[in-house]
Amino acid sequence: DTCTDCSAGQYSGSASTSCSLCDVGKYSDNVGTQTCSDCDAGKSTTGDETTDHDSVEDCTECDVGKYSGEGEPCSVCSAGQYSEAGSPLCSECSAGKLIIEGGTGNESSVCTDCAS
Repeated sequence: DTCTDCSAGQYSGSASTSCSLCDVGKYSDNVGTQTCSDCDAGKSTTGDETTDHDSVEDCTECDVGKYSGEGEPCSVCSAGQYSEAGSPLCSECSAGKLIIEGGTGNESSVCTDCAS
């Protein structure tokens, strides 16, 4: 049997007989790797298998209203929270403000003053 290096964007464990695409939130910019690297927090790769995961440039910012930890997929913020594009976490409105239902964006666009 002969071994063939996995392409960039793929990895193969030590006992594996085939290459696998790097998971969502990860990339591999080298040929023949056993593991993939994590995208930075607030960024992720897609789950689209037709998209290469072969460069850190494939890690794109999470959309407004979404967040991600390091090496994780982008997730939607919970109800009552918001985030700006590329955010590693979601935030709650400041004291004295309420979130607009279904709001996504920065605090000034989704949080409104409480009625007095």
